[in-house]
Amino acid sequence: MAILTPSALVESITGRISGDVLETWRGINYIRNGPFPRQARVKLQQSLRGLVNTYAGKWNGLTSGQKAGWNYYATGLPAEQSGFNSYVANNLKLLYAAYSTLVEQSTAPAWPSAPNAPVGFALAYHAGSDVWNASWTTPSDPILYVQCFRSVQTGRNEGVFPTWTFVETTSSLFSPIAVDASPFPAGTVLRARIRTIDEQGEVSSFSTIEEATKS
Repeated sequence: MAILTPSALVESITGRISGDVLETWRGINYIRNGPFPRQARVKLQQSLRGLVNTYAGKWNGLTSGQKAGWNYYATGLPAEQSGFNSYVANNLKLLYAAYSTLVEQSTAPAWPSAPNAPVGFALAYHAGSDVWNASWTTPSDPILYVQCFRSVQTGRNEGVFPTWTFVETTSSLFSPIAVDASPFPAGTVLRARIRTIDEQGEVSSFSTIEEATKS
C-alpha cells in the first residue's frame, strides 16, 4: 500500500486513477488497487458455474466404484486434483467438443493416457472458396478426434499475443477443417493449431502453430 503525502494546499485526495482507488483513513491519504468483484457477473463465468453445479449433482449420483475410479485416475495426473475435478474437467472437454459421438462419461479412464498430438499439420488459404484449410497427416483413427483453434490478425504483427478461438471438432479420419475467410479483408493472417481428443475427454498437447495469409 502506497502512502501519499499531500502538499499544504491539498488536505485530502479521493477518487480513482487508472483503476486504483484513492482514500483517506484516520487522516492518512493512501492508494490501493481497485477492487475487483469476487463473483464477476460475466455470462461465460455464470455458464461455467452452472455447469459445475450440474456436474456436482451428477457426481453425487455416481456409484462408489465410479467415484473411486475417478479418484484413482486423478492420482496419475501431473497437477494435483480431486477425482471430482477430473470428472468435471474431462466431461467439460467432451461437452465443448460439440460432436455427436463425444458424450458424457461416468466411468473414468483406467489411467491418464493423453492421445498423441497431431503431426503433419498444414494450413493453406484457398482463394477460390475463400477458406483456410487446416489438414494433418496423423492421426487417422476412428476413436480419435481433431480440434482446431484459430487466431486472426489483420496483417503480420509479432507483438500481438494471439487470442485463440475454438473452431470445430471432427473425426481424425476427416481432413481438412475449413475456416471461413469471407468476413476478413485481404492481408489477414490466420494462425491455427490443433490437438486430438479421445472419447473419454483426454486431450493431447497442441500441434505447432501454422499460419497463412488471405490473398
